[in-house]
Amino acid sequence: MKEETKVKLRLIRLFYIKIKSRYDKGRSLIGSLIDFGQISIVAGLGIELWNRWDILGIQIPVGWLWKIMILLAFSFLFLGWLDQTKIKLTQAEAEYSSTFLNPFLGKISENIKIIKEQLKNKTK
Repeated sequence: MKEETKVKLRLIRLFYIKIKSRYDKGRSLIGSLIDFGQISIVAGLGIELWNRWDILGIQIPVGWLWKIMILLAFSFLFLGWLDQTKIKLTQAEAEYSSTFLNPFLGKISENIKIIKEQLKNKTK
């Protein structure tokens, strides 16, 4: 294969990677807005069902929907912060998926641990 052809193929791959990453980022942002809309619809239906079934004899005005949505958003932020700092479930999930589900990365991580232990022993 000619060098010029290799360069063109590399440029095409880089172009595809750029487009794909930008597409994924945009889709993620739009997906977040769609998720927020879906949650607000579910919250609105929850208010409607609460009022129809007369739960606890308390009526929730539909005008409170935006307040409930803000409370839900802060609840999600708090849960994300709690998981990131205290629970660390996402880190454990990422470690599990990289170590056990992908054998190649599992071997690499084992080799890194061995090298770290060897370096600790040399420094002692």
